[in-house]
Amino acid sequence: MKLAQVPIPSGVGRIAPGAVLARLRTAPITIVAADSNVGNGSLSLDAVLPADNAAPSGIYRVTCISTGPNDVVRFEVLDPGGWKLGPAMPGKAFEHGIKFILVEGTVPFAVGDSFAVTITPRDGAYMPAIHAHDEARSGAEIAMAVALAGGDATDEDTTLTAIVGDADFDAATLVFDESIVGNSSALERKRNELRRAGIRVSIVDIKDK
Repeated sequence: MKLAQVPIPSGVGRIAPGAVLARLRTAPITIVAADSNVGNGSLSLDAVLPADNAAPSGIYRVTCISTGPNDVVRFEVLDPGGWKLGPAMPGKAFEHGIKFILVEGTVPFAVGDSFAVTITPRDGAYMPAIHAHDEARSGAEIAMAVALAGGDATDEDTTLTAIVGDADFDAATLVFDESIVGNSSALERKRNELRRAGIRVSIVDIKDK
């Protein structure tokens, strides 16, 4: 049985023994408008999934490159490595790695106006694995571990012992997040994710006990 001490961030709440956990890949995403911006419009992240799970951490640059009565307002989006992710325009959802929408303010955007969108790496924090459609924190939908002991991260960070591989479990002993309970396809998906992590989950028929 492979064990590890895993950090649970404040706000996650109580973790029960046997809870199925996911490892968070990123911390909350931050947005900073440049002090030199002429326009007073805003950039808002998608409320459900602000970044794809595969989106690399770092600073994404969203910069206005064209304006004016004879040209559409257009922004260029660069990833942390400087690669172009595509154009973005106010009022239209941008969904390439990061997901956001630009909103015009009372003062129009000007060429050079920019926003810095930062995805900060999180140091392997864990939380209960949730259903993919409810996923709002990158990595939270992928089951990777099982809590060996319970803990309470309601008001402060905590650390608990978790099984991260080379173990056998009866599925009936696992504790799933409420977003998964009652959803047979989601339950099976989480069991398969644990199996890929080396945690072998079996369903034992009550007649065999």
